[in-house]
Amino acid sequence: MAELHSNNDSRKRRNAMMRRLVINTVLSGLLFGYLVTLFFFLLIGWAIGWSEALRFWLQFGSLAALFWIVCVGLLMISQKRKARKMCLSIESRTPVLLDGGASHWRGKINDGGWLFLTKEGLLFKPHAVNLSWQDVWIPSEMIVGAHRYNNLGIMPNGLLLELKNGAQEKFVVNWPSEWVRMINNTSPYQV
Repeated sequence: MAELHSNNDSRKRRNAMMRRLVINTVLSGLLFGYLVTLFFFLLIGWAIGWSEALRFWLQFGSLAALFWIVCVGLLMISQKRKARKMCLSIESRTPVLLDGGASHWRGKINDGGWLFLTKEGLLFKPHAVNLSWQDVWIPSEMIVGAHRYNNLGIMPNGLLLELKNGAQEKFVVNWPSEWVRMINNTSPYQV
């Protein structure tokens, strides 16, 4: 079994992941802002003139992007604070090796929440706006292996866990390769 990372390494990894998350939020905000206002640019361009519509598109696209970035940023800060409290509670019992926002698939239902990896297992804590509020605990000894998969067949952000009893658990995570590496290094039953 690979040597587990110290808390300092874990903190550095979390900070690097947070930086990537901020960059992704800014990029998605720009994409959101300019794509949403592109519709209006095309809609009003013929009526008010294309040069005036272009100015409108650039101004309101920037405002829409800024709105998106601020809203998602505030949501991220709120979720990170809640997750940090949960993480401290878990770390009082066992060190958290990796954590992050995630969704858990239960058949066709997808619950959002926060995923924690410890050497004892994987804990998913759903947030309050879900159909299910039940925690999901998967002990390390039950995990045969972890793999990436394409969520909804197209998005490469899926984490698939194969369990000892033949069942599978699916999660949607940021940086699934990191989760796969850490889970496979933590699980006593590596593939």
